[in-house]
Amino acid sequence: KKLELLNGYSLEQIETKKTFDIKYRGEIKQFEIPNKLVIDDFVFKNYILKDKKSTEEMLVGIADNKKDITVVHIHGGPAGHPSIYDNLIKGHSSIDLSYQKTMSEHFNLVYWQQRGSGFSSGPDVGGITLNDMAADLHALLAHIKKLFGENHKIVIIGHSWGGYLSYYYLSHFDQYLVDAVL
Repeated sequence: KKLELLNGYSLEQIETKKTFDIKYRGEIKQFEIPNKLVIDDFVFKNYILKDKKSTEEMLVGIADNKKDITVVHIHGGPAGHPSIYDNLIKGHSSIDLSYQKTMSEHFNLVYWQQRGSGFSSGPDVGGITLNDMAADLHALLAHIKKLFGENHKIVIIGHSWGGYLSYYYLSHFDQYLVDAVL
């Protein structure tokens, strides 16, 4: 399922699976990402956010729990990845998912792998600007509004580097948000 181009970006749901070549512990390895990620009671549908100007692709996991508010997690790094994908990278999950379970009872959840992070393509961290990353986040939020409806509420939670990126985003584009936790 492909959504229309917004702000020069498209959002496409992964149909069956997608293979990513990523650098992991100094080696290029191939990882297959399924169309959905199931962790305990969570079902995240996996999408690709594509920047049409650069052809870079960013992995986005969306858990539609039929709630009125969507929480978008902005991970640390740069070049980190959301911990929900640990089991695909390490073969096991190294995190306690009680936080996500509690959150999913009240919110839709979105995990975005920033440009050049985790399974997302991109130049080395030095080749990505803060403006690029803020534009990526802005496009993602526009697509979330398109998926859930224009009146849908969005909250971002920024952790570490993600808090800095969120703060930068808020100072330049904030029309899609109702709140932020940094």
